[in-house]
Amino acid sequence: MRGTLGPVWNVVNGVSVILVGFGVLGREPLREVYAQGGNISHFLAAVDTIIPGAWVGHFVSVFAFLAVVTSFLGAGLGLFDYIADVFGFDDTRQGRIKTSIVTFAPPVLAGVMFPDGFIIAIGFAGFAAAIWSVIIPAAMEWKFLRGGAGRPAAPRGERAGPGLGLVRVVWLYGVVTAAFHLLSPDVLDVLPVYR
Repeated sequence: MRGTLGPVWNVVNGVSVILVGFGVLGREPLREVYAQGGNISHFLAAVDTIIPGAWVGHFVSVFAFLAVVTSFLGAGLGLFDYIADVFGFDDTRQGRIKTSIVTFAPPVLAGVMFPDGFIIAIGFAGFAAAIWSVIIPAAMEWKFLRGGAGRPAAPRGERAGPGLGLVRVVWLYGVVTAAFHLLSPDVLDVLPVYR
């Protein structure tokens, strides 16, 4: 039971932030937040002009902190073994320390040097996650189901669910997600944006 309290708190906190932000702030204050860079500090300042008090700021600060920490750890831990393999670090204490430095030092330095860059960074993290968490696993499943490299196609008993149709949908979802990031204002500036 205790293991679910943290995620439940995060969801309640996140929904509260969304309801406060979009329920209290009108279009003009949201435009000003976006024009200033769209970071949490700008959002907090806008909400504080309408609802003065520490509880809203505290709620949003906790939510922002958890968003940054979970994004940082999720992306870092997702890349940890990959980075260890690429750089040839062994699975010893010293090897894991080296892997930790190579994995976590660049984002920490970027966060210190560019404190208002979280929105852009999370977009690029989502782009990378679409590739390594959606597109590559779908391609691996496609290869498994279709056979290849001298291996026959997977027998019917090893296929789960709808097979290749679902793999195509998942792959397309990953490609569309990655494409939306590339077309966003932070990269190619093709998609329309609420300003």
